[in-house]
Amino acid sequence: MEDFNFEESQREQKRIDENFERTEIEGGKNILKYFDRIHDKLFAFNNILIAGFFALSKIENSISVKTILIPIINLCFLVFIEYQMMEKSRFESSIKTQNFENMIHTVKE
Repeated sequence: MEDFNFEESQREQKRIDENFERTEIEGGKNILKYFDRIHDKLFAFNNILIAGFFALSKIENSISVKTILIPIINLCFLVFIEYQMMEKSRFESSIKTQNFENMIHTVKE
């Protein structure tokens, strides 16, 4: 029967922890990558809607030009989301120079 090697067990645990940390970091990057891809598709779709509503309002007299407000409001919402993501990235890019109060305030939002 072999003796339990405590040092080998610690090295193995450290290796597993490092793998989990790499997986966590990669997962965070993937979230942003997929968010960006979805966001780009939503912007493109919204632009198609804007063009479609303009064309529809010119073709059909019974459709009000005010219906164009629907995709324009949606566009404003998408720009707001983009701005929030930019602010998050700006904060993360200088995280080592942020003071503790900023970190707590940012986490609460």
